[in-house]
Amino acid sequence: MGLQSLRTPSPKQQSRPITPKNSSKQTKIRNIKGKVQRVAYHKLFSFADKVDYVLMVVGGTAAVLHGAAVPVFFIYFSRLINDLGHSMGDPMKQTAEVSRYSMNFFYLGIHCLVTAWLEVSCWMITGERQSARIRTKYLHAILSEEVGFFDTDSCTSELVSRISSDTLLVQEAIGDKAGNFLHYAAVFVSGICVSFGTVWQLTAVTLSVLPLLAAAGGAYLAIRVGQTKWSQEAYSKAGSIAEEAIAQVRTVYSFVGEVKTQKAYSKALHRTLDMAKRAGIAKGLSVGLTHGLLIAVWGLLFWYASLLVLRKSANGGQAFTTIINAVISGLSLGQIAPNIHIFAKGTAAGFNVMQVIERKRLRDCRRSTDGKILPQLAGHIELRDISFSYPSRPNVKIFDKFNITIPAGTTVAIVGNSGSGKSTIISLIERFYDPTAGEVLVDGHDIKTLRLSWLRGKIGLVNQEPVLFATSILENILYGKEGASAAEVTAMAKASNAHSFIDKLPQRYDTQVGERGVQLSGGQKQRVAIARAMLKNPTILLLDEATSALDAGSEQLVQEALDRLMIGRTTVVIAHRLSTIRNANAIFVVQNGRVVESGTHNELLGEGNEGAYAKLVRLQQTDPFKETVREKSPWFDNCIRSGTPGITTRHSSPGSERGDLYEVSLSPEPLFTHPQDMHLPGSILPNVRESKSSDCSPTLTMHNSKPSRLSSLIEQLNERHSARPHHDTSDSDISAASTSGSTPKTVLISCEPSFRRLLMLNAPEWPYAILGSIGASLAGWKTPLAALGMSDILVSFYTFDDWYIKHQVRKICLLFTGAIPVTVLAFVMQNYFFEVMGERLTIRVREKMLTSILRQEVGWFDQDENNSSLVASRLSMDATLVRAFVGDRASVILMTLALMLLAFGIAFYLDWKVAFVVLATYPFMVGAFIGEHHFLKGFGGDVAKAYARASMVATEAVSNIRTVAAFCAEDKVLDLFIRELALPKRRAFVRGQVAGIGYGLSQFFVFSSYGLAMWYSSTLVTHGGFNDFSNIIRTFIVLVVTAVMLAESLTMAPDILKGSQALKSIFCILDRETEIDPENSTAEDVLEVRGDISLKHVHFTYPSRSDTIIFKDFSLKVHAGRSLALVGASGSGFCLCLHSLLSNCFSRKELSHCSYCKIL
Repeated sequence: MGLQSLRTPSPKQQSRPITPKNSSKQTKIRNIKGKVQRVAYHKLFSFADKVDYVLMVVGGTAAVLHGAAVPVFFIYFSRLINDLGHSMGDPMKQTAEVSRYSMNFFYLGIHCLVTAWLEVSCWMITGERQSARIRTKYLHAILSEEVGFFDTDSCTSELVSRISSDTLLVQEAIGDKAGNFLHYAAVFVSGICVSFGTVWQLTAVTLSVLPLLAAAGGAYLAIRVGQTKWSQEAYSKAGSIAEEAIAQVRTVYSFVGEVKTQKAYSKALHRTLDMAKRAGIAKGLSVGLTHGLLIAVWGLLFWYASLLVLRKSANGGQAFTTIINAVISGLSLGQIAPNIHIFAKGTAAGFNVMQVIERKRLRDCRRSTDGKILPQLAGHIELRDISFSYPSRPNVKIFDKFNITIPAGTTVAIVGNSGSGKSTIISLIERFYDPTAGEVLVDGHDIKTLRLSWLRGKIGLVNQEPVLFATSILENILYGKEGASAAEVTAMAKASNAHSFIDKLPQRYDTQVGERGVQLSGGQKQRVAIARAMLKNPTILLLDEATSALDAGSEQLVQEALDRLMIGRTTVVIAHRLSTIRNANAIFVVQNGRVVESGTHNELLGEGNEGAYAKLVRLQQTDPFKETVREKSPWFDNCIRSGTPGITTRHSSPGSERGDLYEVSLSPEPLFTHPQDMHLPGSILPNVRESKSSDCSPTLTMHNSKPSRLSSLIEQLNERHSARPHHDTSDSDISAASTSGSTPKTVLISCEPSFRRLLMLNAPEWPYAILGSIGASLAGWKTPLAALGMSDILVSFYTFDDWYIKHQVRKICLLFTGAIPVTVLAFVMQNYFFEVMGERLTIRVREKMLTSILRQEVGWFDQDENNSSLVASRLSMDATLVRAFVGDRASVILMTLALMLLAFGIAFYLDWKVAFVVLATYPFMVGAFIGEHHFLKGFGGDVAKAYARASMVATEAVSNIRTVAAFCAEDKVLDLFIRELALPKRRAFVRGQVAGIGYGLSQFFVFSSYGLAMWYSSTLVTHGGFNDFSNIIRTFIVLVVTAVMLAESLTMAPDILKGSQALKSIFCILDRETEIDPENSTAEDVLEVRGDISLKHVHFTYPSRSDTIIFKDFSLKVHAGRSLALVGASGSGFCLCLHSLLSNCFSRKELSHCSYCKIL
């Protein structure tokens, strides 16, 4: 553990916040003008209980004792060196001394095992416990807010962000990072005390040069941050080009824009090459100067130590202890700094969280017992002299002296233009807001005097946008009535026409609807929401365009269910489609915050009435053709809605003399499942014109001025449709579609990551690779050579020959001086050449990937794993990971290999037996240093991922706060949130024990490995027939320092694994053969394109939904120069005709000249 601390600190620390607990006093907040507002750090622990205080005391004590073990180890080690130096020539005495100190190392290892385990586990567990309370309190506080709170300063997105980010920052600030801080603070204090107590002069010199190392490290970080920022900006521009092209791939294909996109992308990428060159030089200089300065500092310190030894002011062991402890103490401040940064972020985040928790609320609908409960609620509603402005817009008056009365048990519709205040009425009845003046009365009682939770329990709300939560369908419906029976839920689902589709799902009512109900369609979500409101059995029903998301068939069924539900209830309907409110007892027309008209539908449309309602009705009157078709033929409507092919309508060409014509094309086969089911005798088809082409379908032409002919045709079609049998074609149709149509071929791709292929991609840069490898090798040799030089100086202190000591120190210091420019040059070569090589590879890989991506067929992008955002992310992330693998990681691996080869060569040259002994303990040493690396980063891991489900629950609740409030579901959401927190808490306890024991064992192995290696080496001196213990010291120091560097390299193993996975992903894209090649050289060339389009007997399913038939035996023909209109409900397949199938029939250049097609 000790030598691990000699590494230059890596400030790779990031934090996540938490918040403190509410007390009777408001939290004292530092509000410095112009600076970030924070809470005092100790306030972050306000949610701790007695168990947490015990854990923190035990963990804090263990952290201090663990940190103090570092300087104690070096005290023992320096005494060992001193005793060995004074007993040169007496092997028996040396062995006895080594045995004694080896046992001390072993005991110190046990001490570190226990204290490290307690330190990590206690802080991780208490951090998790407190953060869980913080999250619960925070969500509790948010759910207790009035709705107006979400309209003003605290926007919903900000509150949601705090749930998932600020609480994590607070957790990190009070978790294992607190123990980490105490640990390194103890290292610093105890190290400084030991150093000054040993040789204070050398301590002062050592501390005086540490700021130089800190400044060099800071300069390096500043350069890296700046270079990263510039590089990200350059890549973001190129990434935006690729992302837009991939997201709009159909448009790119339609306009043959692949080459143009690739050129723009390549041009943006090449701008990063110059930046990479500058970054390589800057990084190489900064790293090289830092390491050169470190060499100079070591030379200076050992030179000054030699003066003290020569003056008899200190011996070799004391000098070594003082230098090492002073350096470690100084570097421990570098390890403390990131923790302080985390604490600062935690206190800033804690301020945000505490503001919400301690905010004084206007009303808490969850816990408040204020207000009365009426023994019976009839449902009479009156808005009397209401004046109202939204809290977010106090200067904009919505209502001014607004009055409306809704008798109990009646259905009242409120209509008006957008922004007239219709939905505000519902918000006032639900008491989401209080009016600025006036009263909202229910059964003659001002709702401010009624208990809010009771009032909302009597009101059912169905919003225009259906809101579902990320749980099962059953749980979503149960929001209406907790504890309802399965029979009640099923009955309500049937009444809302939801049972029909729920019953077909594999898990039926236990089906998870996904985040925001994404697994269900809009209509399905609305039906579940209606079932939820029905289950509530409310006295007052509020419908805000409740059937807006349903198709015509479902709308009729649900409307009937709602009509039954409204019987005996006071119902307020907000309507945009006026056809849904014809049966309302009263209709209020609202404009500019006041009622301008009221009455029944017939009254408001009475003869000669030209009021506001009549104008709204006229505005919504639809095309006579559409009205005739829908009213005359439900069958025709079903054909259109279900996507039945073969029925198309069109206006005549602009040059037609007959005015607006509709043309209905009836293809002989595709209209019905079986061709024989459809035969249209000419006797019933007036004005039928047979096409000259045998491929053209028969057409029907009629004047728009004579809709009676269309009515007659529709009636006759209805008779034929009702008379024909209904065939069950589900299985046979799928079979037919799969056999008669062309089956897409399956492309088998070998996606094994090939490092050889990667090198071939990087082949043009082989001169850069050679020069960079030379630089990396020279940079790697620096460490074992420096360790050998320092150990030589240390051994020379025990020769007791002043001239030899001066000579040896002078020689080593001169070598150190000469090594400085070589070190700088080596790091410049390493970083510059590998940076340029990696950048060029990145550009090449990105260009090839985008070319391959834009060659894929559209169906490839429809697959879930190939959606536009994921593909764009793979394009940027995979290339970046491979670049890091080839550039940064490869250079470090080469440097480490060179370091190890030289270190092992030196060790085996000095004493091969000792080298074997030290190598035997290498796995323990390296594992221990890796454990130290994880301790610096924190053992918490990706806690954001662990809290993903809990964050999703909270996010959905806050985003849909009106729905949560309307159904009084705050407690249900909190219970669900607490349940989702239980699993991360259990995992945190296990993770704390595993991390604590693992880290403790790593520390035990460090000290026990040192003791074992030294003890066995001493037995070799006793029984091996040689007396030179100096070589043992040299070998030991060289290999231990090398172990530190090896562990540093092994910590990059996850990055190397990610690079390998990214390589596999890249080759999968590059090697995939597209099923529709736009540059197919064997395809037929069309010399002249007239514009005739013909689709014959097409069978089609989307690759992402192979079980859903889109087209089955579909035929269509369009003559050149003619306009074609395709009509139908959403999902009927007419967009597919244009965007997919036609694109496959023609090359994209030819498609741009095809006939004009219009989608209605």
